[in-house]
Amino acid sequence: MDAMLRVRQYSEDLLGSPLWAVKDACKDVSRGAVPGLNRDFAPSSPRLRELVDGYVSAVHKEAGEIKEVLHAPVVLPDNSEMALKTREYIVNGFQALTKKLRDDEAALRGPVIPTEASKYKAPTMAQLKEIYANRKLPGIGESRAARNAVSQSPDLDEDVQDHRVAGAR
Repeated sequence: MDAMLRVRQYSEDLLGSPLWAVKDACKDVSRGAVPGLNRDFAPSSPRLRELVDGYVSAVHKEAGEIKEVLHAPVVLPDNSEMALKTREYIVNGFQALTKKLRDDEAALRGPVIPTEASKYKAPTMAQLKEIYANRKLPGIGESRAARNAVSQSPDLDEDVQDHRVAGAR
C-alpha cells in the first residue's frame, strides 16, 4: 500500500510535466549527476519536480532567446552592394549544401550501381578448377593434404565417407 501512495504522490506532483523532462531528470538522478542528492535513496516528489522544472525552464529560456533573434529588427547595411554580394554568396552556399545533402541521401537510399564496368572480374568456376588443378591451396600443409587425400580414398566404407562429407559442410 505504501508503494501505491508513493507512486500516486509522484504522479500528482509531476502532473503536466513533459515526459522528456521527467526522463532526463530520472536519468540524472540514477547516474548521480544531481549535486547534493544521494544516489542510494530516491528523491522526494517535490525535489524531482524541482529538477524537472529546471529542465523545462532551461528550454523555455532558450526558446525565448530564439524568438528574440527571430523578431529582432532588421538593420540595413551601410554598403548595400557588399550586402547583396554577401547575401548571394551565402544563398549559393546553402543551395549547394542542400543539393549535396539531397544527393547524398538519395545515394544512400538508392541501389548501389557501379558507374563503369569493373576492370577486374572474378574467375569462373572452370577457370578456378584449371588454376588449382596442379597447384596446392594456400595454408594446407603436407600432413593435412595427405590426410585429405586419404579421406577421399575409395577403400573407405561408404558410411564413413558419408559422415565425413556431411561433417565438412
